[in-house]
Amino acid sequence: MELSIKKVSIDIKKIGTKNYNKADDSFELYALINATGNDEIIIKRYYYTQKGEEMASDFIKFIKSKFSHNNYDSGMFSHNLIMINRFDEIEEKIITFIKRANDRIKDFKNFKSSMSYFEMNNVMNNLSSNF
Repeated sequence: MELSIKKVSIDIKKIGTKNYNKADDSFELYALINATGNDEIIIKRYYYTQKGEEMASDFIKFIKSKFSHNNYDSGMFSHNLIMINRFDEIEEKIITFIKRANDRIKDFKNFKSSMSYFEMNNVMNNLSSNF
């Protein structure tokens, strides 16, 4: 049996929100990443929650899952080793960003008259953070 391990290095450049839906307080969280020289955008839909740490952890696992291709062919085992550069710093920034997005949604829910739907939609579709 032959073993092949490929290292995949991921740089997260930017994270943001788009496609906010007021009906169910959901939004798409996206990350602009560079994985071994190729720029890609990873997107996943989330719902409003108070648990920013869990959402951040889930999003990081989702990003890693996009690149973990294990192949168990007959006589050949190949595996991708996924590494997010500056992981601790990036994880903390993602948690902070998600908490900020959740705070915006909470503010909108509590103060419905202070901001129109279009203003809130514009705010939620333009939240982003560069890393």
